[in-house]
Amino acid sequence: MKRTPFHSKKSRLHRGIPDTMMIMVAGILFVASTSPVMAVTITYNDFADTSTLQLNGDAQQAGNRLRLVSDQPGQAGSAFLKLPFHLGDNTDFSSVFEFQVTGGQNPPMRSDGFTFLVSAASNGTTALGGAGGDLGYGNHDNPSATAISKSVAIEFDTYRNAFDPNDHHIALDVDGDVANPLVSQATTSLLDDGSIWKAIISYYGKTDYLNVMLYNGTGTFDSGFTQYIDIPLAVVPFGSRDVNFGFTGATGDGYANYDILNWELTVPEPGSLALFSLGAMVLGAMSRRKRA
Repeated sequence: MKRTPFHSKKSRLHRGIPDTMMIMVAGILFVASTSPVMAVTITYNDFADTSTLQLNGDAQQAGNRLRLVSDQPGQAGSAFLKLPFHLGDNTDFSSVFEFQVTGGQNPPMRSDGFTFLVSAASNGTTALGGAGGDLGYGNHDNPSATAISKSVAIEFDTYRNAFDPNDHHIALDVDGDVANPLVSQATTSLLDDGSIWKAIISYYGKTDYLNVMLYNGTGTFDSGFTQYIDIPLAVVPFGSRDVNFGFTGATGDGYANYDILNWELTVPEPGSLALFSLGAMVLGAMSRRKRA
């Protein structure tokens, strides 16, 4: 009997600027020609090139950073990898990234925060929730916004709204519901202290455990949690389990720049449609080269 969805490779970012799309293609070609399926590692040492990302709302490229929202009030933004990936029952994945909150108003008004998420929402890579306490993910504060359903998100929250347990915390949300996290953990330091933080998120498909570890600007472990959750079942109970990985963010009456500085994502094989499309593109390019 299938369990309910939930219940109460640490890796280094390399120096240099690799060709992210070539990493994708190499992994896809290997997946297409071998069995069993192998994982694909996608590395952004910075975001000088965002061509493989879909940016929505107020998200933008800021120099070599991925800026989810800027230091202006009432913003909401999201960014997703354009290629979907298949999330099987025993699939593992990991996400390692550094982030920094700067500018804007001084604490405690550098609201509101951001999320890392896995989404199978019907609007795909264009999904975006509301501003303020909704973190670009939900619609609790903004009923007219569309919450990102069929999703699981880890939130990094810098402001205490009426439904929040405290002002600076990390939490686990499902189906765009920011008001009722499955688990929440206060951080020891302020997430908006201007230093560079590192998050390591690991999901183990065989045991259905999610592990989140957060390191502050000195490289010291700050906070984290481990939670049982069947992410494939929570995201897509039935049908295709092609999902998108990405980030959302939002500001409210308080504001700041919420920047992702780098990102390393280890994921399963790309979804079937993306695999077919990209495979056809690669084979077409090879054919044209032979004729040239």
